[in-house]
Amino acid sequence: FRSGAPSLPGAAASHRGIPVRLTAALLHLDVARLHQAHVLAALGLPQGQGGQGGQGGGVDLVVGCSFADLLPPARLARSLLRIGQGGALLYLPITFAGSTEFDPPDWQTSNSGNSVDSGKSDGRKGFAGLSPALEPAHPGSGGGGGGGGLGRLPTDALVETAYHCHLEQGEGQHLDLEALVAAASASGFSLLARGASDWVMTPAHDPSCRPMCGAMLNFLARAVPPALLKQGFSPAEWLMLKRVGLGAKGGDAAQDRAGGDCLSLVVGNEDLLFSIPSARAWQVADYEAAVLTAPRTVAVKVRRRKGGGPPAGMVEVKSAWSMISNGTELKFYRGEFDKKDGPLDATIEGLSDAGMGYPMEYGYSLAGVVTSVGAGVDAAGWVGSRVFCFAPHASAHCLDPEGGALRKIPRGIDLQDAVFLPAVETALSIAHDAHPRACERVAVFGQGLIGLLVTCILAPSCRLSAVDPQRERRDRAKGLGACEALTPEEAAASATHGRFDVVIEVSGSASALGSALACTTPGGRLVLASWYKGDVTLDLGTAFHRSHVHIVASQVSELPAAVRGTWTKERRFEAAWDLIRELRPSKALGPWLRVPGLGGLKKAYDALDKRGAVTALVEYHEKTQKHGVDSEDGGGFILCSTSGGG
Repeated sequence: FRSGAPSLPGAAASHRGIPVRLTAALLHLDVARLHQAHVLAALGLPQGQGGQGGQGGGVDLVVGCSFADLLPPARLARSLLRIGQGGALLYLPITFAGSTEFDPPDWQTSNSGNSVDSGKSDGRKGFAGLSPALEPAHPGSGGGGGGGGLGRLPTDALVETAYHCHLEQGEGQHLDLEALVAAASASGFSLLARGASDWVMTPAHDPSCRPMCGAMLNFLARAVPPALLKQGFSPAEWLMLKRVGLGAKGGDAAQDRAGGDCLSLVVGNEDLLFSIPSARAWQVADYEAAVLTAPRTVAVKVRRRKGGGPPAGMVEVKSAWSMISNGTELKFYRGEFDKKDGPLDATIEGLSDAGMGYPMEYGYSLAGVVTSVGAGVDAAGWVGSRVFCFAPHASAHCLDPEGGALRKIPRGIDLQDAVFLPAVETALSIAHDAHPRACERVAVFGQGLIGLLVTCILAPSCRLSAVDPQRERRDRAKGLGACEALTPEEAAASATHGRFDVVIEVSGSASALGSALACTTPGGRLVLASWYKGDVTLDLGTAFHRSHVHIVASQVSELPAAVRGTWTKERRFEAAWDLIRELRPSKALGPWLRVPGLGGLKKAYDALDKRGAVTALVEYHEKTQKHGVDSEDGGGFILCSTSGGG
């Protein structure tokens, strides 16, 4: 409540009929463990009564005072979704807006009569790299850095920059208010109102401000000195002068020396008011889906949703990213599939009944956020969760959380990396089929997406050679741990009698298959993980039979026979997540294509078909959607380097 507002008991009395629960337990919540059970327990509400499950009652108003900067914006939004029921209000008063200033600036300078450029620093980027010579400064009372001097006095702007830098980098606070608003909006919150609620503390006019000013100076005293001392400044003298200034009373000597100005400490805050979205209302009323209508033909269709929300037992997912498979998916795009083929994976809903014919919605690597749920689904456990989906390219989906097509993304993995889950799982399955022994010589033919991932997984445990006609991919393979990188011609020239104990063929090229077989040493293993178009010709004469080479077929939908006694598909998924967390494939692999919306899908398919980038990621954003039109083509893409940027 602002100054002059009624007291809390008075306010409660003026709103009779609204049950208000106050508890000190909320003050002691560990923000790192914020979720429904803790909050409901603190409120004294039984389980199932709060949150978006809508099982009767719930919390109608959530207030987070001076709180929103303590959690990452997206995580804060997800956590708050689990507390308030749909339609409830979320009030975030006194939310720190990342501004702490003294007014007038450099108050102590006017005491000494020096003229100082007190312009603001250009933000908190790389504070440790600031050069003291470039920062405005003035001499301290100690007469400089020589002898017993106290060093130079920093400007207010430099101290404020150091303080905010410490809050973000040292304390892990999140000071970007626009990022908070954007994250809330992405999770379905509606911003109803916002306004400034700055703290302006002037002890000379209001002595009651002194305790808070003292606390703020204590914060500065703990946070700022190490950074400023490295720059050759005297933070202790600066703090001493600020304590004098903020402790000045009207008419005393300190105020007189300040030319009649009173020093104020101004902390920039904002009040934010949101409405919490309903868990059972569609958050994406109409959505777009990509449809393969014929070979090399893609249409973007708008799907109109019916009803007020997801059906019972289903969840709505708003898409963030999806990845194109430049193996299986490209073959479907080209029309190179056999209608008699079975489903891709009989154990996963969506892949178990995928028809092998046009028109088809295809894709199986998508990540997004659960925005609403149907009856019978635990909203507290799902709404706001980041999820991976075995689902086609579309801006939204409605899926069964128990059908196997939906998996929660573990912490430490971003949405962009999560779409690599099927590719990493495939590479891990190939590694299990190959099963190289310590110090065996291994060759991986093809350094596309799957080949690079296989190289990354196997390189630490064997002597691995990467084979690919493209120099950039060979260089990438060496960066991921390959001992050597060869062209197909170099590999063939060095394999007169076979030189590799294990050869893995993931290029998808029928001609590469013959070379891979020729490079396999007698008694070695040739692992086939590619699908080939039409008939494949191999020399399987006397030399092949005498070589006793083992040819192993590999496909990810089934566990390799050799590991079925010790591995399950669930264990393999968990291992794949661990590999993603360690590798961060969107940064380590490249180049890849960034496709802004489904309109650029056809061009991305065609670019991948020319064997340029290793893969393409579709980014879903409001500005990339073209509601209300069918599109056979259009859009474009951006070639991204290993940094993952545009």
